[in-house]
Amino acid sequence: MNINRSTSSILLLAASFVLAAAGLRAAAPAFVLAAGGEAKAVVVPHGGITTNGVNFAARELADYLGRLSGAQFMVADKPVPGYRTILVGTPYKPAKFEELSIKVRDANTLEITGDGPRGTLYGVYDFIESFGVVFCAPEYEYVPTTNLLAVAGDYARVDAPVMEWRSAWGDLNNNGRFAMKHRIHPSPGSDIWKDFGPRLPFNISQGLPGGWFPWKAKFWEAHPDWYSYNRTKKERYYGWVCPSSEGMYEELFKEVEAWIQKNPGRQVSLGVSDGARMCECDKCQELERKYPELNGSHNAYIQMIEGVNRVARHFARKYPDVVFNFLCYGDLMPTNPDYKLEPNVGAGEAELWRNHCLSADNNERSERSLGQLTRITPNAVYVWDYLANFSNYMIPFPNHSILGQTLRFYDRLGVKGVDSQTAFGIISDMSTLNFHLFGKLHWNPYLDERAIT
Repeated sequence: MNINRSTSSILLLAASFVLAAAGLRAAAPAFVLAAGGEAKAVVVPHGGITTNGVNFAARELADYLGRLSGAQFMVADKPVPGYRTILVGTPYKPAKFEELSIKVRDANTLEITGDGPRGTLYGVYDFIESFGVVFCAPEYEYVPTTNLLAVAGDYARVDAPVMEWRSAWGDLNNNGRFAMKHRIHPSPGSDIWKDFGPRLPFNISQGLPGGWFPWKAKFWEAHPDWYSYNRTKKERYYGWVCPSSEGMYEELFKEVEAWIQKNPGRQVSLGVSDGARMCECDKCQELERKYPELNGSHNAYIQMIEGVNRVARHFARKYPDVVFNFLCYGDLMPTNPDYKLEPNVGAGEAELWRNHCLSADNNERSERSLGQLTRITPNAVYVWDYLANFSNYMIPFPNHSILGQTLRFYDRLGVKGVDSQTAFGIISDMSTLNFHLFGKLHWNPYLDERAIT
């Protein structure tokens, strides 16, 4: 037995040396990008040098690699003899929305690509940040310098955002290039979309009866019965419709179809306007009684969802890929198990009414509204969030300290995107810090927000 144990020990020791040697042989040498102020690689955009988003990404990469190393990087339409090649925007099949991919293919080739031009540009900025670059503010960036710019010979990274929709509208978001550096979707009017489209499909706007339905101007005088009824005052209210009015639906179907045809690939939002008051006509109240809550009470907001259900049913066959969203403001969502949303219905939740010193999972309305919404909605739920104190933009909302916990809560609920109002001014409550955190934590809520700060 002693001999066998000794023999086994020798064999195991020998095997470990063999494996260690194999591991040493398998370790690829570093992929050197620049050394001593000289570029060792050229940047080659897929498709050659043109003016599209991939070329913008390639030029950004060359610029920042140069600032990091003190070298001048070429952007060429094909590999250059004597230099390694950094391929940008090569064809890629993403597993997730806006996924990025960075990898060393071989000793002479590094590839940075992703889900279309946006995924590619995200990959470029991700790679740049791996060298310590910080996009602090539009007028200031931290770019360290080094005499040796290199990555591991087996460098490989694939990443995708947890929140598919990441919009922080405000002055900083209007700067499309600064927003893209943070992987935040720029304002819809930004000129950067011409190279980084297509336009995003998400939509939880206040579409009904305002928004892209200018109904008050068009129909208020001629069709007051299309609008919400106030039983106490015995008068109509133009801030919401009457979901029991057949005439209203006839016009709504025309308006919605015209919008779909002008905006292919977009979701349709039939969201309520600010301060919308539900209709109190006999038919709408009958609808509430038809689907009482589990505690027996009547839920007026069921009519808000029924309006979207009706439109979704009408267009389901003709436009099977269009999702119809509604929007609520912390309103009680139906708990009656007999009430169902149509398969092509989605939703948005405005998380306004809460204490912004606390994360959203400490909001007493979240469970009855957002929580229930994510359980009953067949499609994605989005959040209309707030990172600004509307009373005074200079008085802080401490969002930087609670944003991570809030987003982890949203992710647990299955929320797929956040469209957030920020301060409409750059000189305001830690706007650049909040913007930086917004980008990082909406991409990955499980990062350490204190370390990022």
